Amino acid sequence: MWGFLVALVTTVSSTSAELLPDFLEWVSLRPEDPFESQLVVVPNIGMAEYLDAAIRDTHGISANIEFAFTGKLRARAGIPTAMPWGVDETTWLILRALEDEPLAEHCGLAQRLRDRPLAVARHIADLFDRYGSYRPGMLRAWQRGDALDDEAGAELDPRFLWQYEIFKATQKFAENQETKARDLPNRIALFGAGPPVGAQAELVHALAKEIEVHAFLLVPGALPATLERWAAPAIAALHHFDPSATRPITRCVLPNSSLHICFGAAREFDAARDSILDGLANDKSLNARDITVLLPSLNRNASLATPILGAPLLGHNQNEQRSLPVRLADRVPAMTSETARAVDGILGLCAGRCRASEVLAVLRLPPVAAKFQISEDALDRCSDWVIDGLDVRWGLDGEHRSSKWRYDSTLDVGTWGPAIDRLLAGILIQNPTGIEAALPGLPSEPIVPFDDIAGSEFEVVGALASFVEQLRDFADLLNKPLSLSEWASTLNSLLEVFIDDNTDTRPDINALRRLVSQLEGVADQIKRPIAISEFRGYVGSNLDEQSGSARNRFDAITIGGLRARRAVPHAVTAIVGLDDDTTRSSAASGDDILIATRAHRDWEAERSEETRLAILDAILATHRVTPESKEDGATQVTITPGELIITTSGWDIVTSRDLGIPVVIVELGEAIPSLLVDG
Repeated sequence: MWGFLVALVTTVSSTSAELLPDFLEWVSLRPEDPFESQLVVVPNIGMAEYLDAAIRDTHGISANIEFAFTGKLRARAGIPTAMPWGVDETTWLILRALEDEPLAEHCGLAQRLRDRPLAVARHIADLFDRYGSYRPGMLRAWQRGDALDDEAGAELDPRFLWQYEIFKATQKFAENQETKARDLPNRIALFGAGPPVGAQAELVHALAKEIEVHAFLLVPGALPATLERWAAPAIAALHHFDPSATRPITRCVLPNSSLHICFGAAREFDAARDSILDGLANDKSLNARDITVLLPSLNRNASLATPILGAPLLGHNQNEQRSLPVRLADRVPAMTSETARAVDGILGLCAGRCRASEVLAVLRLPPVAAKFQISEDALDRCSDWVIDGLDVRWGLDGEHRSSKWRYDSTLDVGTWGPAIDRLLAGILIQNPTGIEAALPGLPSEPIVPFDDIAGSEFEVVGALASFVEQLRDFADLLNKPLSLSEWASTLNSLLEVFIDDNTDTRPDINALRRLVSQLEGVADQIKRPIAISEFRGYVGSNLDEQSGSARNRFDAITIGGLRARRAVPHAVTAIVGLDDDTTRSSAASGDDILIATRAHRDWEAERSEETRLAILDAILATHRVTPESKEDGATQVTITPGELIITTSGWDIVTSRDLGIPVVIVELGEAIPSLLVDG
C-alpha cells in the first residue's frame, strides 16, 4: 500500500511508560557522526518534557536531542504536501477569493460574508486544514481539477461542490510553494502519539523510504466493551498505518476513580482542589509534578483554574501563606499574559458599554497602568471617586450611548463624560464653601466641581482623564467595520497609546507588530470591512499562541487542555468540567466532507471520537510506574493504578435545573466500577 520502505520500525504499547525503555535504548544508540542531533517528534510539549527528564535521569544528561512537532517535521522533510499553507494564510486566501461577488453568491455565502466575513473564511479554512490532515488525496484531486472525495475516489457530493469551487479559486492567488531540500538526520523517532493518519502517515512513509524512522505508538490494549468503542479509531489507524503491527494484548490498567457532581464550574475546581490536597496529605511520596488538571473545555474554564487551584490555603497566618504550586501549560483564550489581556480589554471596551468596573479593571492591568503612570493606590482612589462619589454606571458619554443603544444623546447621567468633567473642575476651581454646587463664572450649563480631591492627587485625575479621552477616540473610530489596512493602523496606534513598552510586554508587542505586518501584506487584496467583534477574536487567537509556560520545569501541578498533556503519565489526573458539550461534535453545520463520506475509512476519527480518544489516553496515562531491572540488564516497568478525579456540573447555575449525568460519564461508569456515577 505504501511502497517499499527502507526502515520503518513500529513499537506499540498502551502507555508511554511501557514504551519508554525501548525509546531510551534507541537514544543510547548514538549516530555515526557524534555531532549529528537526534530528532524526536512528539505530540505536545508535555511529552517533550517527560522524555527529556527520563533521558536526564537515565544518562545523566540530555544533549543533542531535538524535540519537534509534526509541523516542523513536515517543513524540514523536503516533501510537497497537499495543504502547504497554515490556517491563517488560508483564511486570507479564502477572503481574497470571495471578494468575487458572483462566486460568493454561487456558493450561498453572500449574506454570511456581509455579516461575519472573518468567521466564514476561518470556518472554511479549518475544514481545508482538516482535509489536508486526514484526506490529502482529496485536495490533490481538487488541485488537478477533479471534484472527487479522494485521490481516486467517487464524485464529490453536490452538497459540497461549493467547497471545491472555493478551493480552486484560492489556487489562483496562492503563491507556488518551493519545496526545500530535506534537512533531517539519518534517523528520527516518533513518540507518544497514536498511529499517524492521512497526511502525517504519508509523510512518515515517504521519509521511511530514505531514512530510518522508529515509531513508538500508543494504542490501547484490551479494554471493557465501552472503552473498546472509544479506542476503535486508534486501532483502525494502526492497521492502516502498519498492517504488520499488532495492538497490545495485555489488559489496560484503569485508575481508581471518583466523580464529583457540583453546582457550577467554580465549585468543580474547589472539589478538584480538595481531592488533590487530600491525596497529598495521605501520600507523602506524591509530588506536585505527579499531578495534572485537564480541562476538556479550555475556552470556558481556563480563567478559573489558576486562581482557584492556586488560592492560599486556610489555616496559615498571613506571613506564611502557602498554596498549591500550579502552572498553566497550554495556549488558552483566557489570555495568560497581561499584555494580551490588556489589548483584548481595550478592544472589548471599544465594543462594549464601558461599565465603570470594566474600565477600571483594564486600567489596572500592569501594561496600561504603567503607560499612564498610575499606581495601585491611585487606582483605588479612582474607584472611590468614580463608583462611590460620582456614581458612574456605563457609557462614555451621551453620544456613545446614542450611537449603539439608541438612547437620547442628551441623557448623559451616569456616564464617564460628566464624571471626568467634574473631576477636572475639582482640581481647576477652588470651592471656598466646601459644598458641592454649581459655582458662578461657569458655562450656561454649569459643572459641579468634585471636591474630594487632595492636592497630591491632581496627577491621578489627569491620568484617568487622559485614559478615558483616548478610549473615547478609539470607541468612535471602531464604531463601524474597518478595512484590513485601517485595522493595521489602528492596532499600531493602540499599542502606542495604551501599552507600555518594556521587557515584560515586548514579546507580545512584537507578536502584534508581526500581525500588523501580515494584515498590511493582504490589505490591498481584501477590501471587505470587518467589525470589531470579529477582529477582537482574531487578535486574541494570535496572542494566545504566545501564551503559556509549558517549559517551566518547577515542581508544580500542570493545568492544560486534553491535548496539551495527552498521554503524559501522571499519578493523579483531575478532569474538570467533563460534560456532554465537550464531547459533542462541533460539525453541526453539516459542512464536513469527512463525516459525510467516512463509510469505509474508520481511521478518520470524527471530532467527538477524537475527544473521547483523548480522554481515554488521559485515563490510561493515570498510573504509577515502578521500574525493575531484569537479569539480562533490560528494564521492565510495573504499572499500578493511579487516581482519577472527574468533576461535572449537575445543576444549571442560573435556573438550578437538574442537568443529569453526562453520557460520556455514564459510558465511563460502565467501564470503571469505582467511578460513582450516583455521586
